[in-house]
Amino acid sequence: MRRLVACFACLAITIPALAQDLPSRGRVVPQLAELDQLMQDTMQGNGITAGVLAVAFDDRVVYQRSFGWLDRERTEPLPMDAEMRLASVSKPITASIIRNLVAEGRLALADKAFDVGQPGGGILGIDPFPSLGDPRIGDITIGNLLQHRGGWNRDLVGNHAFRDVQIAADMGVPSPPGRVNKMRWILGQPLEFAPGSQYAYANIGYHALGLVIEEVTGNTYEEEVERLFAGLGHPGAVRVGRTFQADHGPREPWYDQEDIGVAQNVFDPTGPLVRWPYGGWDHEGSSAFGGLIAPGDALLALADHHILFGGSIGGVLSPTASPAFYSAHSGSLPGTDTVVWQRGQGLRVAVLFNHRDRTFAHAWGVDVAAEIDRMVLAGEVAEPPCPADMDADGSLTIFDFLAFQNRFDAGSMEADFDGDGALTIFDFLGFQNEFDLGCG
Repeated sequence: MRRLVACFACLAITIPALAQDLPSRGRVVPQLAELDQLMQDTMQGNGITAGVLAVAFDDRVVYQRSFGWLDRERTEPLPMDAEMRLASVSKPITASIIRNLVAEGRLALADKAFDVGQPGGGILGIDPFPSLGDPRIGDITIGNLLQHRGGWNRDLVGNHAFRDVQIAADMGVPSPPGRVNKMRWILGQPLEFAPGSQYAYANIGYHALGLVIEEVTGNTYEEEVERLFAGLGHPGAVRVGRTFQADHGPREPWYDQEDIGVAQNVFDPTGPLVRWPYGGWDHEGSSAFGGLIAPGDALLALADHHILFGGSIGGVLSPTASPAFYSAHSGSLPGTDTVVWQRGQGLRVAVLFNHRDRTFAHAWGVDVAAEIDRMVLAGEVAEPPCPADMDADGSLTIFDFLAFQNRFDAGSMEADFDGDGALTIFDFLGFQNEFDLGCG
C-alpha cells in the first residue's frame, strides 16, 4: 500500500477516450457531465474496468455513479452502489474509531499500547515471539500508532505486515498466522527508531490499533466499524472484505491486476499460484490497515465528519473549517486504487478503482479527485440543484413532479433515481423519497 502523494501537475487523464464508452449506472447529473467524461477518459486510458465516483458538497451527495463492469467477462455493468476494497483508506476509519473511544473516555492517546512488562503496563498483553525484540516497544503510545511514529520503518527492513508465510513458518503455525500471531512476531523484532522521534508510514501501527479497539471495547473490529458508520447514517455499509472471490457479495467487482503475474497463495503456500488480489495476502487479517470494503457514499459521510490524514487523523472535522483546509487519504493494493478527499466544509470526493498502476507512476484515484478539486476551486464545476428540484427554481412544488414525468417519458436518465440504468416504477418512488427529504 502507498500513502497519499497529491500531484496536481501530473494527472494521467489526458488520453483521449476510446470510441465505446464504458457502461455507467447512477442518476445522470447534467451540470456535472464533466465528471462523467473524466472517469471515462481516466479508466479507458489506463485499462481500468471498474470504478466508482461519489461527490458531495457539505453533507449532500450530489453525484454517485459507477463505470465499467462487475465481472471479469465484462457482461454485467457495475452497480452504482458497488462495494469495493479500500486498501489504506481503511486507516482513517480505524483512526476515527480510536478518536471516538478517546472522546468517550475509554482510551487516551498517551496510553501505552503494549504491556511488555514495563512499569505501568499497557493495553495489549500480547507475548512477543520468540521474545521481546526491543525494550522501547513498551514506550509506544496510542498517539504514536495513529501518527505513524511507532518505531517501524518498512523502507529499511521491508513490510512486516505482509510476511504471513514467513511468520507462520517461524512460529510453526498454519499460514496465514492470524492477526494476534502476526503482532506477536512483530513484537519480537527490533524497532528502527525510538517511538515518537520520527515519522515513517506503517501498516503495523494500524494493525495494532485494530487489536486495541477489540481489547478496549470487547467487540470485534468489524462491530466497531459498524457502530461508527451507523452513527454516520450508513448502517451495514462498511465491513471487512474477504480474500477469495467466492466469498464476495453480489455488488463487489472483479479485482484486476493480471499485469503483474501470479503470487504464492498465503492460505496454501505449497499449492498452486494465484492471482495477486485473490490470495497474495490475507485480506481479512489486514482489516484495520487495509482490509475494509465500502460504497462511495459511506466514505463521503466519513469525510464529512472526520479528518482523513495527518497528525489529527480521525479527529472531528470542525463545522467552521476554512475552505482552505484540505485532507485526503489514498489506498493501493494489487487490484485496488482508492482515495477519499475533503476540502473545508465544502467538497468531498471518493474514488474507487479495481486496478492500480503497476509502475506506481500514478495514483489514478488521486488524479481524479485532485482534478475535481481544481475544477471546483476554479469555478468550472459547482454544486448542482438538489435532485428533487427538477425545474431548478430553488423550491419543491408540483411543477417538479411534472418535470420528472416529462424526463421519464422522454427516456432521460436524469429520471433514473434508483441508479439502475433503467426507467421503472422504482424511479417514481426514488423521486418521491428525494422530494420528501427536501433540499435542506
